Amino acid sequence: MNQANKTIKKRSVSLLVVFCIFFVAITARLAYIQFSWGDELQDKAIGQWTREIGVYPKRGTIYDTNGLVLAVSVTRYSLQATPNDINDAEAVAMLLSPILDMSTDEIAQKLNNKSQAIVWIKRLLSDEQAQQIKNLGIKGLDLVDEPARVYPYNNLAAQVLGFTMKYADSNGHSGQEGVELYYNSYLIGEPGTILRETDNTGKEIPYGSEIYVEAQNGSNIVLTIDATLQSYLQEIAQEWLQKYQADGVYAVATNPNTGEVYAMVNLPDYDPNEPPRNLTLDEMQVLTKNMTCLMNYDPGSTFKPFILAAAIEEGLATMDDEFYCPGYRVIDGVTIHCWKKAGHGGQTTQTGLNTSCNPVFMDLGERLGKDLVYGYINKFGFGQKTGIDIAGEESGILIKKENATHTDWLTMCFGQAIAVTPIQMITGFNSLINGGYMMQPYLLKSINRTIENNDGTKSIETLYDASPTAKEQVISEQTSDILREALKNTVINGSGKGAAVNGYVIGGKTGTSQTYDENGNIALGVNIASFIGFGPYEDPQISVYFVVNKPKTGDSSGSTVAAPAVSKFLTKAFPYLGIDPTEPLKNSVFTPDVTGLEVEDAVILLESKQFDVILEGSGNIVESQSIAASTWAPLNTVITLKLTQRAIDTSLIKVPDIEGMSILEANRILFIKGLKLNIMGDGQY
Repeated sequence: MNQANKTIKKRSVSLLVVFCIFFVAITARLAYIQFSWGDELQDKAIGQWTREIGVYPKRGTIYDTNGLVLAVSVTRYSLQATPNDINDAEAVAMLLSPILDMSTDEIAQKLNNKSQAIVWIKRLLSDEQAQQIKNLGIKGLDLVDEPARVYPYNNLAAQVLGFTMKYADSNGHSGQEGVELYYNSYLIGEPGTILRETDNTGKEIPYGSEIYVEAQNGSNIVLTIDATLQSYLQEIAQEWLQKYQADGVYAVATNPNTGEVYAMVNLPDYDPNEPPRNLTLDEMQVLTKNMTCLMNYDPGSTFKPFILAAAIEEGLATMDDEFYCPGYRVIDGVTIHCWKKAGHGGQTTQTGLNTSCNPVFMDLGERLGKDLVYGYINKFGFGQKTGIDIAGEESGILIKKENATHTDWLTMCFGQAIAVTPIQMITGFNSLINGGYMMQPYLLKSINRTIENNDGTKSIETLYDASPTAKEQVISEQTSDILREALKNTVINGSGKGAAVNGYVIGGKTGTSQTYDENGNIALGVNIASFIGFGPYEDPQISVYFVVNKPKTGDSSGSTVAAPAVSKFLTKAFPYLGIDPTEPLKNSVFTPDVTGLEVEDAVILLESKQFDVILEGSGNIVESQSIAASTWAPLNTVITLKLTQRAIDTSLIKVPDIEGMSILEANRILFIKGLKLNIMGDGQY
């Protein structure tokens, strides 16, 4: 009996030990699963009894400098389906097919995919399509709000703005090019979510709980781009692209005193509402990349002012120094020709700039020497990125100083053997005319966000305000004054005459540079024509660089091709910016003030100035005039005078406004009124 008890006791202990070991093992396993897999298993469990619906954030709006909307997100409907809620996929597909313009089979295939809790049927529907689907009232079909990016002005500043993904992903609408990409982290916002209870087939449980996490909308950005100036420059560039059958036209307009970019044009272009996603990468880049910041090319003679500035700053040249151009220079046994192979003969520094004489600038390079030439090239920002706030900027191509031959660095002095980008050129050029300061170019003016207040109103909170940044002063104000004067002279007397603007004094420089074939050889007769200029001369408020890539009709020089484009742009830009003419306008007249005059006197005065006069109403006195007084108007402009009846005090005479008239005109008008002209001072007006 005792032996039997002992045996039972041993067995019991053994079973207890085994049980304890098993219990400890199970507990350890459960603990391991809990701590190692707990989160993952919980997610799987939640995934089986809940459905998560993303709430897209509204991407921030992009504005021009004056608050005009350039890019905005709007809400569009997209169609989702819950296949397990669809009882007859084929019947539903037949109803949807004509609305969505999709085949019945394609829709049915998606609706029959029971392995998916949710499937997309079609995204970004029209309002009409969405309403028709609502009217069907089919269980299992859900119209989901989805953001769509809209560019109201189509291709205006397309490469500056860039574009976004066609469809939003879980994070929202991501930028893919341009400002949309560069400032994506500010624009995109934070997504939200809706969590709903479902059964094991993915169907929503009636009266189940729902958790809503609100999306955080993106911030808005305001650019320095002025849509009006952008449209002026872009329209002219489009005209020039077609007129000269060019491969491309690239142009930049800036404020030379701050570095703000007013306009940035790249042609050919595209409409970011429908970006060319079906092209090859190379084909797409031609249209979508911002070539004003990426294109590397020889600048040609527009580079010469930089060498001139260096020589003047170092005290190695004045504008009256004399040179002789026989049509070439021989450097280390290599003959380097002037563009005028017969030579310019005797030249001063100023006439050398006016005629764009290559030997004059090689001579200036010799005076500077290799170290100073490279030093100033670096100071003016060449061979390095400007740091402008746009994706993919190039740094140009500059031969390393230690590798540059004598011929190389002297050739650079007239704009060859060096490659630049348009943004580098205008950034450096601004320092020549603004007192010598290298201003950081920039596109972002400010960042703000819209706040919805408790009372339902909205307010704007500013998160960032940009301010001009001067990197360094590269030349003195005195040298800058000399450069402005020299560049003005080039427009008045030199190769830049085609850029002259009626009523204004501007400065600038032409450029005609060589291009290369696929083998790296110079492509004869295939050029890049350019002009870089500024105005007004006395107080520069705007600078512009206009580049025509490979014009194919007629003369392809910068003076013939590019300079007139800048003239046309500045003719529009100056009045828009509120810059008044400083010179008498050619083929224009100064409008006198004829309000209050008797009709006969007013008509005589206006017709003497070659206005075509139209009278409106009846009466003996001019009440108002259609063209404001003290403004310039083209000859033979029609001016309408509104008349009124008024008693005339014959004992008094109203003195006519004779400002801006010639002495003969003024005397004639005063004589008609019975007044005598008394002349004081000198002059013709």
